[in-house]
Amino acid sequence: MAGLILKSPYYKPGSKTKKGGTRGGLANYIATREGVEVLRSGMAGYIKDRNGSNGMFTDEGETINMAAIMKEVDEHPGNVWCHIFSLTREDAERLGYNRAVEWMNLLRSHRNDIAREMRIDPANLRWYAAYHQHPTHPHVHMMVWSRNPTEAYLSKRGIENIKRFMAQDIFRQDMISVYREQTVVRDELKDTFHAQMESLMSTAWSMNDKNLLVYMFQQLRKELRQHKGKKVYGYLNSETKKTVNEIVKMIAETPEIAELYDKWYEYKCATVRLYTDAMPEKVPLEENREFKSIRNMVVRTASQAGMSESEVQNSYASVGREVGNLLVNIGQMLCDSVPNKQQMVRVPVDSKLLREQWAKDHAVNLTM
Repeated sequence: MAGLILKSPYYKPGSKTKKGGTRGGLANYIATREGVEVLRSGMAGYIKDRNGSNGMFTDEGETINMAAIMKEVDEHPGNVWCHIFSLTREDAERLGYNRAVEWMNLLRSHRNDIAREMRIDPANLRWYAAYHQHPTHPHVHMMVWSRNPTEAYLSKRGIENIKRFMAQDIFRQDMISVYREQTVVRDELKDTFHAQMESLMSTAWSMNDKNLLVYMFQQLRKELRQHKGKKVYGYLNSETKKTVNEIVKMIAETPEIAELYDKWYEYKCATVRLYTDAMPEKVPLEENREFKSIRNMVVRTASQAGMSESEVQNSYASVGREVGNLLVNIGQMLCDSVPNKQQMVRVPVDSKLLREQWAKDHAVNLTM
């Protein structure tokens, strides 16, 4: 089960709710039911301890007037959403989200994010919330609507996005630990892959080797020699990319790489599981964008296969010289296009007509 549960029912104008009857009645129920924590000038308490009070909070500086809130909600001509964010008691206690003040600060910090996902201009956003200290699943109710009744809309993707950024804040420490472990596994996978590429390069010269992987590697070298552009995966033609992908696929099937990739995927699921039960698809390593550097590793290794260390360094220097020459040529072109000091005249900056005439006389593009 996801670490953070989010339900987002909405109520049309004049509709009846399960709690409180009208939408205004629902707002009053959320604010005054037993177990609601009340915040007043930094003091916390509960409804049963403070008769006549309520647990509503909203943007900093806003006044809580329950009669006015109920009237506004009932008379609003658009839809009103009621988000319910819920945690297990264990997570709420462990992470510190067992108090109204923590939820208030969290919702205030994400009010513009919620507005964005609900397609509401932040200036038009209206919201009120209350925290319920439930024994098994502490939760917060957040009523949301827009001053402009025509702009509010919430899709399934919007709900998922709200759950995601809320969970990332609530479970920040947990996610830091998971991301750290995932990074370690990712780096180990890349290092292991690189070692296998080095081993492959040392055997790729044996023309009698019947190994399919060696054959594909030799085929890639031939295709790269015919390639005229940059020897980077993104610049290759479709056939050469297929060859690279096939090499990555075959290496990814080796037990050592496959085990590391399985671990990486498990950590990936651990981060997503905090806010959804739908796990990400496990795409093949050769198609995973997060490992695109591996494909470039294959291209680089193949393009340098058979070269001595000095030749590799010379190839880097050659590229550097080509880039340097290109920059010099561009600089010379720019210098040639600008008049020399003898040709330059002072143009009055406050006269548009004179500037245009000067540009015409000297064939200069002022925009450039």
